[in-house]
Amino acid sequence: MLVGYYLAIWMFKREKVDNVDPSNVVTVIFFGCLVGARLGQVIFYDLDYFIEYPSEILKVWNGGLASHGAVLAGVISVLYLSKKYVSIGFLWLMDRMAIIVLAAGSFIRFGNFMNSELFGTPTGSDYGVIFTMHDTIARHPVQLYESVWLMICFLSFMTLYTKLKAWKDGFFACLFLSVVFTGRLLLEFVKESPDLAMGLSRTQWLSVPMILIGLGGLMYLKRRAVSNQA
Repeated sequence: MLVGYYLAIWMFKREKVDNVDPSNVVTVIFFGCLVGARLGQVIFYDLDYFIEYPSEILKVWNGGLASHGAVLAGVISVLYLSKKYVSIGFLWLMDRMAIIVLAAGSFIRFGNFMNSELFGTPTGSDYGVIFTMHDTIARHPVQLYESVWLMICFLSFMTLYTKLKAWKDGFFACLFLSVVFTGRLLLEFVKESPDLAMGLSRTQWLSVPMILIGLGGLMYLKRRAVSNQA
């Protein structure tokens, strides 16, 4: 949250957005994503359990946060903020938040590693990490894989953000959906998660529409750029 706050301040100052408080923006999006991540876990993964024990929904400290729900809630939060602050557009804010969320996601995955959560499949060799809270088998530290992947994405996005002289609003948001969730889909193959259908897990199937939306958005932006040049 602190990283998001300071990055938002830097971005708003860099682009001379003086009439919007970055702390309000980050706070709304943070709590929106937290609620969305919890509801995503409830709806996408453990609906039957939470119907039987509805009081458990509020116990976020017991774990269970879904990134896909966080993304959907983040979009709703950004839409609310773009209506509240008319000086910043929906896609303008989506692009900046897409960059900031990458850094936050990298730290979250490192937290998953420290908590021995979301560990990977056995490596079948001495290579790997033994999560002693679970068993004594060397497993893929898939949380670290994703943490590094998200940090690479963050640094790459930041480089593009500072180097590109101009881009169409929505570019970074679409790039986020297509690139980040492709990585998520691939990493799921070394994570302990049951197959849902056609050899893919529930998380992978939830990632597919995100990837398609991102790729479709990038193609649309490219087509618009070409038509404007014609």
